[in-house]
Amino acid sequence: MSGGTTTPLVFVFSVFSVAHILVFMMRHVLLTAFEPFGGQDRNASLEVARALASSAMAGVRVETAILPVVAGECVEVAWRRIEQTRPDFVLALGQAGGATHVRLEDRAVNLDDFSAPDNAGQLRRRQPIIAEGPEFLRAGVEIERVLVEVRRARFAVQHSLSAGRYVCNHLYYHLLHRRRRFAASFGTLFVHLPLLSEQVPASRWMPSMELKDQVACVQEVIRTCVRCAASPADV
Repeated sequence: MSGGTTTPLVFVFSVFSVAHILVFMMRHVLLTAFEPFGGQDRNASLEVARALASSAMAGVRVETAILPVVAGECVEVAWRRIEQTRPDFVLALGQAGGATHVRLEDRAVNLDDFSAPDNAGQLRRRQPIIAEGPEFLRAGVEIERVLVEVRRARFAVQHSLSAGRYVCNHLYYHLLHRRRRFAASFGTLFVHLPLLSEQVPASRWMPSMELKDQVACVQEVIRTCVRCAASPADV
């Protein structure tokens, strides 16, 4: 009798324990994206983030934060989400018109030099993002390793040494600066996406990429970044 009653209890306990272990092992990623800007009604980063928010990834829980294309404000919105969610990794997405491939940004530079106003009308020209801050800050992940592994998975990503001088770079520099200032443990990377095919007028040729291809590539970047952040010595 006693043997017959303990087996179900052991089974329930085992299932309960495995479920908790899986939750503990699951990595939490905060994915940021920008709203449309420059008179456009879409933003590739926003569409990719929406697609990823509704798709499951083994071992990874993805939360999203949609940011305004406004210097200063985008940083505060992103940082509030970081404080609320305590992610293991922050992957920031942006759109780069003219890009032919998904670009992994090696660094952010301490310079705002907007070629057009942001969505609040600010036109920041030739001024440091943070007074007396470092000239540039490098990605908060082993980007060379990420590039190798993502390419090994047959995605043609580019290693970019310039995130521009607009709001994308502004956000990236602030995130890296605060990460260093507060000795935060989360990894950080900015990824620029090409225009979506539907954003390019039929009468005009510009580099673009299908949404499904961008989503698949960013998924692989997320998986690789999570692995690299979990085992930084495993180069």
